[in-house]
Amino acid sequence: MAVAPTTQCPFCGAPLTVEGDFCPNCGSKKQQFTEHRAHMKAYKKAFEDTKNTVVAENRRDSKKAASIAIIAVLVALILGEIIVTRFSYRIVERYQASVAKKNSRAILTALDESEKTEQFELFYMIWTENSLRYLKDDSGFREYYGVYAITSSYNDFISSIAYMQNLAIDPESDYEGFEKGIERKAQNVVYAYNSFLRRYESYVENFKPDDKYYTYHPDGFSEKHMETYRKIKENARYMISYYFDIPLEDMDDFDKLSEAKMTVRLTEALEAKYAAKDNE
Repeated sequence: MAVAPTTQCPFCGAPLTVEGDFCPNCGSKKQQFTEHRAHMKAYKKAFEDTKNTVVAENRRDSKKAASIAIIAVLVALILGEIIVTRFSYRIVERYQASVAKKNSRAILTALDESEKTEQFELFYMIWTENSLRYLKDDSGFREYYGVYAITSSYNDFISSIAYMQNLAIDPESDYEGFEKGIERKAQNVVYAYNSFLRRYESYVENFKPDDKYYTYHPDGFSEKHMETYRKIKENARYMISYYFDIPLEDMDDFDKLSEAKMTVRLTEALEAKYAAKDNE
């Protein structure tokens, strides 16, 4: 058993220990231990405070670590789902392309027929729904890749006009109201129309079959396909002329306008149509 440290009472010489405040022999106050006990009390308080702080931080860190772990698991699950969805979509596309390759004769006949009959939206649907982009370098399909690119831009343009016309039919259908909605949809038409013209200019008018970096195969620029491109451009210009009351002879001037001026021109034309209809 450990014995408490002792010293002598300065008054009577009796042995003293740190326990108690007075000498057990003469009753004198133990002045020599007062500072020691004060230090010990301070050390004990500091120890308790430190212990409580450490425990609280450990609990907080544990909760934080648990939260981080949960977030990490959720992120992993979300990323996993995105990856699985993306690869699943590609698997489906590649399967569609493999089926199309097995039925290439029928698919190529359908593409050729839709081009001949000028059903350009149907051509676009046949290409996309059969995932033919995976076959764009295969013999037979490669000559239609340029046609697909032009019909893709043309389809976006037609869709933008359809959305704008729907608003003219039902002015309450836009979440911003007719006035703001018509301007925004006019901008969409202008953007789609100019995108089509840029693609046409880049891949048809400036076709460079000898450029090794050229995107499309030269087979796509036979006279048959060049005539198709011209017809598609003509159709786009006719649609602008018809829906927005721009004379065909003025279309060359319209094509030279800035996008801002084009937007104003289309917005004013559709507003005038709507006002005339409202006054009937």
